[in-house]
Amino acid sequence: MTFHDLLNTLSSDTLEVSLPLFQPELILCGTIVLMLLVRVFQWGQRVDAFYLALAGSAAALWVAIPDGGFVAIAAEDSAVKSQEIFTGLLVYDSLTIYLRTLLSFFAVLFIILTRITGLADHDNGPDFYSLVLGATLGMCIMGSANHLLAVFLGVEMASVPSYVLAGILRGRPRSSEAALKYAVYGAGAAGVMLYGISLLCGVLGTAHLPTMAQQLADLNVADGNSMVMVLALGGLMVMVGLAFKLSAVPFHFWCPDVFEGAAAEVGAFLSVASKAAAFALLIRVTLGLGFIGEQNSVPQVAEQPAMEQVASAGVFSVADDQQQLVHTVANSSLDSLAPVRTYMVMLLGIIAIVTCTFGNLAAYGQTNIK
Repeated sequence: MTFHDLLNTLSSDTLEVSLPLFQPELILCGTIVLMLLVRVFQWGQRVDAFYLALAGSAAALWVAIPDGGFVAIAAEDSAVKSQEIFTGLLVYDSLTIYLRTLLSFFAVLFIILTRITGLADHDNGPDFYSLVLGATLGMCIMGSANHLLAVFLGVEMASVPSYVLAGILRGRPRSSEAALKYAVYGAGAAGVMLYGISLLCGVLGTAHLPTMAQQLADLNVADGNSMVMVLALGGLMVMVGLAFKLSAVPFHFWCPDVFEGAAAEVGAFLSVASKAAAFALLIRVTLGLGFIGEQNSVPQVAEQPAMEQVASAGVFSVADDQQQLVHTVANSSLDSLAPVRTYMVMLLGIIAIVTCTFGNLAAYGQTNIK
């Protein structure tokens, strides 16, 4: 393939496939740019950013709802199929639809709530709503991430605006302290997570989650490969970033001070939208590394040498249905990923037990309801 053919393929994939499935996020981006640019003009000073933010989030919510509603997703002939976009960086499926709809709906409610409470006035409204929609955009990317670079990008896009939102109350020392602690903890967790991503990518040679799962199956970590410890350490470091977003022990120390110092509306935004996106990202990473998608198993088992090898072993003849061969090799790869799933389940189980136990016991000492 020549460079010209590569550019044509990328442009056609982006314009015809990826961008139409990325419309809610594009609307959020356009709304942010519009709110910031309108202030450049003198007449734009009279425009209320509340209406722009509300219109943009409502439009994103409208576009996020699939044709036929959510009931059509579960239908056998549903048009919603799992599909990779932007060359595998993101994935479009039912989880993406549900999460982006939930986040857009919550953004609409949150914008209306801040208008009622007067948290964002006319002067700082464009800045405030830009941060809110920017964080929402990052959370949408977290829910559709199919690549470790997209994982890190989504986490940072959701975290950095949240740092500023935590300190949005001017002239209040507790609010400034909350923003500072949130930023310090977030920067540390992001650095550890990025180093874990580099370890995983260095060993497996890819950052694409389905391809990483295939590489883990081929590596066969159950045989005591020398790279197992590096992979385990990298996975543990990636979990640091996810645990920070989930406020899981021991990466929860920022939570009491941040929620107490931030505005109540911002606390609601962090406790609902941010946690929902973090859980969706946790699902993406665990399922992406613990299971092999059908798109990865079919091309490899379709090769003639693999068919001849299985046929010579007496499993079945080459003339048999090839689908049986697909399931045979897929099940073999699934068994190879059993240690990976066991490691993730044990790690998540320990974090969940400690978080629920210690979190509830430590809550007895809190005097602030937030």
